[in-house]
Amino acid sequence: MLNTCSPESEESQSRLQKVQARHPNKLPIIFWMKKTSTKFKFISKPNTRFSVFTAHIRKALGSQKDKAFLFFGSNDKQINGDVLLEDLHRELSDSEGFVNIFVQEVETFGAN
Repeated sequence: MLNTCSPESEESQSRLQKVQARHPNKLPIIFWMKKTSTKFKFISKPNTRFSVFTAHIRKALGSQKDKAFLFFGSNDKQINGDVLLEDLHRELSDSEGFVNIFVQEVETFGAN
């Protein structure tokens, strides 16, 4: 699993405070691609279902139809699509307030 390294914790806290000031009713979420260690930052409404949110993620990542994604929380458990983002935030947010989600891309026909 990837480590959610944050070299400047104060800088991270400052960024979080800025995001919360501009978007007080949204949650900061970081997606980490396991294969490439690339991270993508998003904000979303707390009452959004994870399955709806992942549809936006697929579009943002420009994913192909033959790709599937598995999503894992920082606790190494696969995330259920029916869960609300506010519940994920309550359960998985790190000490800085971010929800870190790890993404494993797989071929739908087992080629990966």
